[in-house]
Amino acid sequence: MTVADAWNGPLGLHWADHPERYNAMLAEFDAPLFDVAAIGSAERVLDIGCGSGLTTRMAARRAPQGRVTGVDISAPLLERARPRRVC
Repeated sequence: MTVADAWNGPLGLHWADHPERYNAMLAEFDAPLFDVAAIGSAERVLDIGCGSGLTTRMAARRAPQGRVTGVDISAPLLERARPRRVC
């Protein structure tokens, strides 16, 4: 099984079914990440490995006149993220 197979199969489905659990697990990294990133209101941001999109949405709130894009190898996680888009 490849990494892509795992993230588009059981592993990705599990993370997509439990976004709150995994967002909480990674939450301690949010403040340091955004402190260092210093995203301005018109920034362009690429979130690689965006998962269910929480960090992408947080970045979008910091860049309301910019553009923020999230990409991920996992189709199940992207499907979870799409309805929560910030427009």
